[in-house]
Amino acid sequence: MSSKGFTLIETLVSLVIFLLIAAGVAYGLQRVISGNIYVGQRQDVINTTLGVLDQSRPPLGLCPPPGSSTTMPATTPTGLQFTITITCAVDAVPMLPGSQNLIDVTQLTAVASWSTFGVSRHVTVYE
Repeated sequence: MSSKGFTLIETLVSLVIFLLIAAGVAYGLQRVISGNIYVGQRQDVINTTLGVLDQSRPPLGLCPPPGSSTTMPATTPTGLQFTITITCAVDAVPMLPGSQNLIDVTQLTAVASWSTFGVSRHVTVYE
């Protein structure tokens, strides 16, 4: 009897090895695609949030009373719906380093929140 070709065991082992490699490649590709979607959405949310802040010049017009926050809905140009929560804090800071003269500086913080593939996402923008 001649031994031409592969045995059933050799074929099954090579098939299992191929499937393991293919599963690893598929998992990696899925992670890359999900990451790419997240980065694109994050950039759209940041740009839209900055646009909302820029439309209200000065942005301090959006500031709620101290200790509270304002939440508003927003939509990116690609149709992603999210919310923006705005808070403001006033700090007295020196006019110059080492100076005793203090001025009040208001820092506006906007936290944008959305969901991707059932995962909650947040990004914070300071102005």
